[in-house]
Order: sequence, then C-alpha cells, then structure tokens
Amino acid sequence: MSARTRPRMVSIGGGSRSLPRPRVIPGSGARGVGLRRALSAYGWIFVASLIGLTLFFGVIYARVFLDKSAFEIADLQSRITQQQQLNQQLRLHVAELEAPGRVFDAASRLGLLHPELPPIVIEN
Repeated sequence: MSARTRPRMVSIGGGSRSLPRPRVIPGSGARGVGLRRALSAYGWIFVASLIGLTLFFGVIYARVFLDKSAFEIADLQSRITQQQQLNQQLRLHVAELEAPGRVFDAASRLGLLHPELPPIVIEN
C-alpha cells in the first residue's frame, strides 16, 4: 500500500481549508526550462569555442609548416650555389691540368720524347 500524506491545512480569510500539497513535475516550470536552455546555450558556446580553437591552431600549424618549408628551400638554394662554385673551381683546375704546355713540360721532365718517324720503305 502506498502511504498518503494528509492534506495541509491553510488558513484563508479567517477560515481554514484543506489544500493538496503541490507536486513538482520534472522538466516543468520556468526554472527547469530556463536551466535547460542555458545548458543548451552553453553547450553551443562550448562547441563553437572548440571549433574556433581548432581552426586557430590549424592555421598556426599550417603557417609553421610553410615557414619550415621556406627555410629548407633557402638552405637548399645556398647549398646549390656553393656546389656550383665548387664545380666551377674544379673545372678550372681540370683545365689547368690538361693544358698542353703543362703536359709537355711534365713529359720532358720525365724523359719522354716524341718518337722519330720510322723509315718508310717503298718497293717498286
């Protein structure tokens, strides 16, 4: 059996009358609706803030990534310039070593001579 509560006695206009006890219905009333709306609004604000922060940090990451790539490209360009200068110096060195006058002087020091032409024999 369920226990029933006794009605409350309220005094109105000098007499007393029995009124039922007020019941609270979940989710009803201005306070419950306002709280739900406030929580819903805070939820949307939270979601919008989360999306905004994600976009903000995404843009920062993209900028850092692009700047890093730019630094790598600049480094590669300076290395290319250095290698081109080294290549030019090595070509000059090879040209100096292949100079006919230098080769002739080196051959003379080593005792190398031009061979004499062998006699040509002509038979008739």
